[in-house]
Amino acid sequence: MIFRARLMAIALLVGAAACQQAPQPAAPPTATAGSASTRFVNISGKQFNTVHANDFHFYEELNAVVQHEPADFLDPEVAGLFAAIGIQKGRAFAPDARMKAGADQPWQRLEHAPTALRPA
Repeated sequence: MIFRARLMAIALLVGAAACQQAPQPAAPPTATAGSASTRFVNISGKQFNTVHANDFHFYEELNAVVQHEPADFLDPEVAGLFAAIGIQKGRAFAPDARMKAGADQPWQRLEHAPTALRPA
């Protein structure tokens, strides 16, 4: 359950990263001497997909988030889980054919499952 919640949080980060790719010009904030300025991104009226792939492409999306975000944005235990499948900050994600086939198999099995058991 905790891992699922963390994946949902990562999914939100992927959506946020997609919005930051095309930032809107904003008026410069009024800052006092020595204060850090805050950057606000207006995503009102923007359309982006928050439903992630149900096949191997999910792991490619996850790798894109890990590469985009700072190295310490993940807890060490989650970073370890990702490293176990080859997703690490600063390293190429290069799974072999065995890993790709294994990642797609659960979804292929669910195609023949009753509708109530299929992922939403």
